[in-house]
Parts: sequence; structure tokens; C-alpha cells
Amino acid sequence: MCCDNPKDIREGQLVFIERAVNVGILERDGKQHAYYEDVLAGKHGTTKGDSYLRHDLVYLPTNMGKVHWFLVVVNPRRREIQILNSLVWAKERTQVLYMLRGKEAHLSAALQLNGAGRSVWPDINVTQWPKRVIEVPTQKDGSSCGLYMLKNIEFWTGEELSREYDEDYIRKYRRHLPITFLNSPHNSCKSVRRLKRYHQDLQESPMSMSADPSI
Repeated sequence: MCCDNPKDIREGQLVFIERAVNVGILERDGKQHAYYEDVLAGKHGTTKGDSYLRHDLVYLPTNMGKVHWFLVVVNPRRREIQILNSLVWAKERTQVLYMLRGKEAHLSAALQLNGAGRSVWPDINVTQWPKRVIEVPTQKDGSSCGLYMLKNIEFWTGEELSREYDEDYIRKYRRHLPITFLNSPHNSCKSVRRLKRYHQDLQESPMSMSADPSI
């Protein structure tokens, strides 16, 4: 997952969208004591913490149990954690706590080693900030959570969704995604011909996981 706009400003607030793999690292750092202590000591550097402190909103795309995606937003100006989840039954509280604990450790290391600079953060005690579940559109199936999360990332301003959307919108969005991926600047296979050649090479590779040409 990549953000094409490094200067994403919404309602006058600078937004930082974290990579999903780094959100997993935050959870690990908050859950495992050895990593947590290393982060506090600055052994993992201060890049993450510095990046967070330079922004007004931090978006954390989060995967729960490798089966469900939802969005956690750290909102310093409101001093709250906002949870946007398309499945109301999904219980993410323990995971979010570990993630915030890891984030807090990275913030602490950056603050101690580099200072706050021009940060607007009132404090870095994010594990103590109130958590608010935001009412967002609810998915009706068991496979569209990632699409709902992407739209929540796109439309959430820190205060509200800038655009309403529903199940029909997500259905159309799903159909449009292949074109988006094909035309993305991050796509190294720009043409259908190259995609077919890549698929053929993958199937013929001795490292291929499947011998079924239909996959």
C-alpha cells in the first residue's frame, strides 16, 4: 500500500498514511517487551516517531488476524483515537492497544532524541487518549473490508467523511480497481502484454507455487 501524495492536506491538517507493514511493526513493538525496550532506547532509530510528530493526522491501516482490514486514526488536535471499522462486530481493542503502545514508544524515542520541533501534538500518551468508534458504512459481505478501509482513508478528514458512499459505490469501485492498478505509477508491468508475459514466466518458473495454468 502506497500513498501517492506526500503532502496530503485535509481541512488544513497534514495527513500521514502509514504503510500497512509498518503498522504491523508498531503492533509487534508494543506487544513484545524486548522490542519495546529497544525502541524506547532509540535502537530502532527515530524515523517513525519523527514522521508522526511532523503531521496533524496519522492514518494506520490495520489488519486483524489476517482476515479483516480497518482504519485507526490518531488525531492529536482532538487528542483522540478514531476507529473506522466496516464490521461493527469486529473486536479490535487489544490489537489497537498494542499498536498504540508501540507507536507511543517510537514517539517517546523521537521526542527524547530530537525534540518536538514544531509539532502540534499536545502530548504523546496515545495509549491514554480516548477511543471513539466512528460511524461508517457497513459492509454486507465477508470480503470487501479492504475496499471500505481504502475509501475511509480517502474520505476521512479527521472530523467527518468528506463524501458519502454505499455498497453500490464499493461494487463499482471494485470493478474499477484493475484499471487503477494497471495505470498506477507503482506498476512495473504497464501493458497487458507485459502482464501476460509476467504471468507466463511465473508459471514456468521452478519457484512457482502452482502448476495450474488457470491460477
